[in-house]
Amino acid sequence: MLEKNKFFIKTFILVGLLLGLYIFLPSDAHASVNESSLVFDDDIEATAYYDAGDAPNLDIKTSEYTFMFWVNVTEGPVSGDYDTFYGKWATSTNDMEYKLEYKNWLGNHSIFYCSSDDGSTEHCTYWSQELTEGNWYHVAVTQAPRATDKVSLWINGDSQGARTGHATNYYPASTTNFYIGSQNDEDQYFDGKIDEFK
Repeated sequence: MLEKNKFFIKTFILVGLLLGLYIFLPSDAHASVNESSLVFDDDIEATAYYDAGDAPNLDIKTSEYTFMFWVNVTEGPVSGDYDTFYGKWATSTNDMEYKLEYKNWLGNHSIFYCSSDDGSTEHCTYWSQELTEGNWYHVAVTQAPRATDKVSLWINGDSQGARTGHATNYYPASTTNFYIGSQNDEDQYFDGKIDEFK
C-alpha cells in the first residue's frame, strides 16, 4: 500500500511539473529547454529569446517588485556590447519601460538596470559584477517604491547595494512584450541558461 501511495504521489508531482512547464512555455517560445532551464544561443536567433507577452502584472508602475532567476553565462558580451537578461524594451519603436542586462563596459563586466519615463529616453544604473562563464548565479533585482527611487541587486543572496539614476517614473503607455534573453526588438541576445525565473 505504501509503494502504491508513493507511485501516485510521484505521478501527481510529475503531472504538476509538466503542466507548469506547459503553462510557462507557450507555443511562441523561442528558447530551447535543457534539463529544465531555458537555453539561449545568441548565434542562433530562432532560439535566442522567450516572449512572455504583455501581461498587466509585468507593467511596473509605482509599487515595489522583485524579479529573480538563476543564470549561467555560456559566453559573456564582447567589449562595448551587452546581453539582455529580461525586459520590456523595444528601442526601435520607442517603447522602452525597463530591462536588466549584462554589459562589457571598457573591458569590465557589469550588470545594468535601465528604465524609461517617456518610452524613448534611457536612464541606467549599474553594478560592477563578473559572472564567471559556466557557473550558476542567483540574481535578484528589487525596485523600491518611486518615492525612494532605489534599485537593489542581489547576487547569491548577497546585496550588491542600492542605486539611483534610473527613471523616476515608468513609461505608462508601454505595450511592448516582456522578453527573456533579448530586447523586444530581438536584439542584444543573451548567451547561456536561465532557470526558475520569477
